[in-house]
Formats: sequence, C-alpha cells, structure tokens
Amino acid sequence: MAEKNLVIAELRNRGFHIEEITVVKNGIEFDSITIGTGTVRPNIYVDFLEKFDDVSEAADKVVEIINNAEIPNVDYFEFFDKEYLKKNLRIAVQRAGTQSLVKRDTEFTGIEQYLYIQADFDKNGMASINLKNEHLKMIDADIDELWNVALENTLAEAQKPMSVLQKLTQIGCIDDDFESDGFPMQVLTNKANLKGASQILNTELLKSVAEKMGTNEIYIIPSSIHEILVVPTDGFSLEDVTEMVRETNANEVAPVEQLSDMAYYMAF
Repeated sequence: MAEKNLVIAELRNRGFHIEEITVVKNGIEFDSITIGTGTVRPNIYVDFLEKFDDVSEAADKVVEIINNAEIPNVDYFEFFDKEYLKKNLRIAVQRAGTQSLVKRDTEFTGIEQYLYIQADFDKNGMASINLKNEHLKMIDADIDELWNVALENTLAEAQKPMSVLQKLTQIGCIDDDFESDGFPMQVLTNKANLKGASQILNTELLKSVAEKMGTNEIYIIPSSIHEILVVPTDGFSLEDVTEMVRETNANEVAPVEQLSDMAYYMAF
C-alpha cells in the first residue's frame, strides 16, 4: 500500500503544489489532497492513493488525472453574485450533524437541509459549492431570501415520480419485460438524480403521489441522499418500515450516501 506522506513527497518532488485537507460529506470526514493553486483544483482522496502498491505508480496516476482534467478558469466570487444565485442556489438534505454550513432543521427527525450552489462549468461539467456562513458576507441578500430562492429552484427540478420498477428499468438493472407484483412504491428525486432526496421538502408532490395511490397516509423511506421512496401505509407498521431502512443502510448503502436510519409517517 502506497503511504500518503510518501506519495505527497513524490508529487512535491515533481513540482506540484499539494495541500492536505479534510473533506466532510454528510457528516463523514475524508482525508484528501488538493493539487495546484487555482480557485478550482483537482481533489484526490487518500483512500484512492492507498489502493496502489507502489509510491511511484500512485504518483503517476495522480499526474495522469491532473493532465486529463479540464480545469475551468472561473472567478470564485462570481458564484456569490445575486443574479447567479437566483439561478443556481439549491437545497440538499443530509443527516443532522455539526458541519459548518448554512443549514436548518427539517420536520423530519435526524435530517437537516443546507444550501449549495450548483456551479455550471459548461463543457467542463458541473460542481457544487456548499454555502458556509463566511460566504454570506459576500452575498447581497438576506438569509430568508436565499432560502426562498433555493427552495423554488429545488422544487422546480423535481423529476416526475416513477415506480421502483420503472426506475430499475431506466438504469438498466432489469429488462423491460420483467413482471412486477404491482406493489405501489414510488421514487422521488430530481432530474439530475443527485442530491434528489431534497424532494422530501416537496409537500405538494408528496400529496399528489399519495392521491394517485388512493390514500392520504404514506410512509417516506429515505433511500439515500439522492432519492426517497414513498409507500402507502396499508399492511405495514412504521416500525417495520424503519427496520427495513436500517437493514438496507447496513448492507447496501455507503455511509456517506445514507440519509437516515428511520422511516417517516405523513398524512394529508
């Protein structure tokens, strides 16, 4: 296993500017290194480096990633322009924690919401910037206005609800001719299928899904930070569904992707 410190030393010997940082995602810390000095810099997780047996091999791979990366030339402060935020500010949800973000509680125990900027780099792809309290002094808007704009943008990006069968077919996990037992479970996410569990805040959409199921009572299953599942309450207790969530998290969902260890009841 290539040791982090040796790989960093090798990269510095090759003339690269390296900084060691800790990245926090959904309350989980990752050791990481950034390469270069620009506003937008490649970021490599230490556990990726440790997959290599040889220090030189690990350094070679990092150099390959840097050479192949198209680093956009952007002005960092443009991201915090009021007009840019009106188009690009969003809400995401994650496990409640101590991460220093512009965030607030939700009505769902153990889940918090936070603001982020969906930065569009055109041909260079997309990235997100989590809004922190120190960013607020750069923004010409009050906090309530920011939350309102972000919520409007987030709800507008809702993907049309689909059954689990449709979702699995869409991503190629099953064939089109697969026969379902007809269990009415719906998937809610956004059009990008990234950070789409924020649709748990979309009360009107949740109500619409319940109506199509012929009920006014539903359970919300926090499948991951990217999507939620909605099922009618018929035939299940909240405890049964919560146990299913816990088993799924323990066996199938990476910790950084987990949203909650419990299901939620909602009535309209």
